Amino acid sequence: MSPKRFILFAYLILSGTTVNAQNIICGFDGIQQRLKKDNGYAERAALAESRIRQKVTELATFRKAMRNMSISSAPLYEIPVVVHIIYRSGDANPGAPSNPTDTQIQAAIDRLNANFSAAPGSGNEGAGTPIKFALAKRSPGCGSTTGIERLNGGTLNDYDASGMSYPGSGSPGAAETAVKNLSTWPEKQYYNIWVVWKINAVTPGSSSIAGYASLPYAGNDYHIYPAEGMVILSRHMNDMTPTLTHEMGHAFGLFHTFEGSDAGCPENTNCSTDGDRVCDTDPVKDLSGPCPASTDINLCTKTAYGTIQNNLMGYGSCLNRFTQGQSDRMMAALLAIRSGLLTSQATIPPPSIPVKAAVQVPVNILRSTNTSNAGPCNVTLGNMSYVSYGYNQDGYRSYSDNSCTIGEALHVAPGQVLSVTTQTNPQACKAWIDFNNDGQFNDDELVLNSQSDVAAYTHTATIPPDQLSTAVKSVPLRMRVMADLLANPDFTAGSQLLYGQTEDFWVSIEEAAPLDMQEISALLKNNTLKVQWSTTHEANIGHFIIEASADSQNFIPLTRVDSKAKDGFSNSLLQYSVTFERNGKLAMGLGLLTLLFSLRSFGRYKKRRWLIAPLVICLFITCNKQPATEPRQEETIRFIRVTGVDRNGIQQYIKAIKIVNG
Repeated sequence: MSPKRFILFAYLILSGTTVNAQNIICGFDGIQQRLKKDNGYAERAALAESRIRQKVTELATFRKAMRNMSISSAPLYEIPVVVHIIYRSGDANPGAPSNPTDTQIQAAIDRLNANFSAAPGSGNEGAGTPIKFALAKRSPGCGSTTGIERLNGGTLNDYDASGMSYPGSGSPGAAETAVKNLSTWPEKQYYNIWVVWKINAVTPGSSSIAGYASLPYAGNDYHIYPAEGMVILSRHMNDMTPTLTHEMGHAFGLFHTFEGSDAGCPENTNCSTDGDRVCDTDPVKDLSGPCPASTDINLCTKTAYGTIQNNLMGYGSCLNRFTQGQSDRMMAALLAIRSGLLTSQATIPPPSIPVKAAVQVPVNILRSTNTSNAGPCNVTLGNMSYVSYGYNQDGYRSYSDNSCTIGEALHVAPGQVLSVTTQTNPQACKAWIDFNNDGQFNDDELVLNSQSDVAAYTHTATIPPDQLSTAVKSVPLRMRVMADLLANPDFTAGSQLLYGQTEDFWVSIEEAAPLDMQEISALLKNNTLKVQWSTTHEANIGHFIIEASADSQNFIPLTRVDSKAKDGFSNSLLQYSVTFERNGKLAMGLGLLTLLFSLRSFGRYKKRRWLIAPLVICLFITCNKQPATEPRQEETIRFIRVTGVDRNGIQQYIKAIKIVNG
């Protein structure tokens, strides 16, 4: 793309809706061109792209295998969103021109979700994507929030007069960094959207930039680029325009459909690496202006346009669909790069009993400008799987308090394993749990003490049952994880680290296992799969998730079965059965269970936010360019997993078994 065309101009008038008479411009391409000049960014963007492609292949393999069963349900992943409204001086009251109301913001989020789910009348007549966006209910400080905050941009130089200067344009206005520095919530737990009254750049005629978002960005540790997030105009934060949907497509890995068309038609030798990297979107030029008819000839393919001119990631006046390939790519970006958002509890209200503050308050590290990237990267405990990045690749952040939004519920039993991965340099790693809940990490509360002279290493420890049995029960306790270079192995929970990082989480401990699962079976006979299991004890169990896999590693949820226990509690034998038939109908020994249910909050310790999609994703629509073929043996569904989930949304039991052919 020519540097002179750092912005691709076009009408972004989707579904025939206009905001005003101006030509609406997406600023994505200019942002990407500027970032790619940085070699470090280019390398990590390429790494992110390779991981997204790998995940796309895995999703396609699963869909192909699932054709055997005609199962068409999918998980729904909920993403916490925080909206920072940067209004002009004098617009402090919601409803002013630069200050959208809460109702307008929620309407914009509702349209975004409708577009992603491909709900009827949503403006997306194509493929749905099982991602739902929800305004945060829990702030980083563990207080209640609406997920919307309002900040006076008039405190920034030239914001009132010129808005925000488009990065790299040299135009008047407040710098992007200054705008984002007014408020940025932790990127691993929230998706940040900044609403501004103007994005100032030199544009022809009456054009204006409506918004832009950055692509997922990865390093060896899945680090998200610090400039990550979305900027959008205040007049586009409503349910009248799909600008938010378009920009969120970029945020989850989508390019414009005309990517690479600056010198003509996009290259399409390899559809997974050329153009927009999606194989079911034909190469096309920028289609600014009037919408071509479906029978008009696409100059890039020499065939009829079909529906490519309607794609939401293009430009024009008739945009109304995502493709299945684009849906897969957005899911792949979420799972491969943005998975940290899935561990956040920010979309449920804060706990009624907060985690007690620690007496040992972490201070900034001694070598604050170091780039050794010491610190915990991945933290796993029970069903909690947290992704971090180390000190400097985590934005030079020496302390992260995740004790409000990330944690795990344990029970008194053997085999509770804590794992912490460190990378880049040999490190020492320690962890404590405040078992007596006095706010002090004592020596006898140390649960992990590990050193390694290997650069990339996973430190593990099994928490002794006697420590769990004497702990304060049923309240969130603080857990602290610290890592520093091996040159400083003798730190305590209150020490100043030299190079590393400290991260806190919550842990709750229950006296007994909440679920005793008995025999589980999965029998495939005459094109019918029957899954059966039983329980002899259930304590606060809400439901079970049934999942399927071809390789015993990558599971996709098929359906949910509610607990038969009265109010979630039972000490007697309960038997469950669910049957999947080849014709796609779902029969249950428990009675018919609808798959169309809304997201609900399940209490104060909910960790994971996926459920069965209320709108079924089209796993088997033959939208691929190649005809479907019978799956190979290694692609067929061979494993079933049953997960018990309590009423707080915490996974309490997981067991996978191999399907038996009858």
